[in-house]
Amino acid sequence: MGEVVLGEYAEAAAAPISEAAAPMGEVTENGAEITYSATATAIGSDDETLQNLARSQGVGGHDVIVHGLNGQFITNGMPTNPQQIADAVLGNPAYQPGSTINLVTCGGACGLAQELGAILKATVNAMPGDVDLDPHTGALRDLR
Repeated sequence: MGEVVLGEYAEAAAAPISEAAAPMGEVTENGAEITYSATATAIGSDDETLQNLARSQGVGGHDVIVHGLNGQFITNGMPTNPQQIADAVLGNPAYQPGSTINLVTCGGACGLAQELGAILKATVNAMPGDVDLDPHTGALRDLR
């Protein structure tokens, strides 16, 4: 079963800059676009999601970028179940099954990380508040 790691990263070590991301033509059941890069899986095509995708460096794990609100994943303004998020991650050719996940989801540590970790059988790094990826290091950070 997956483990959840809460908290912020220490200073990020040098990490390779992610390759250019490209939409893969895949969508969730409610039509949210899925975009893969060498270091991330992004679900959604709004500005915040794409900004975090551009910042991804895979510091400490594979970045999974999707909105969260009130303990639910949100895509296209609608709740999305964790299995759909896991399916999107597993569809990324750069993701190695069982690898650590950095959950770039606001409120991700409020149950979502545990559910996703259990499905993927992976450790999931998450935070309880509002989050993004640091524009300089690419590390998951708490915005509070």
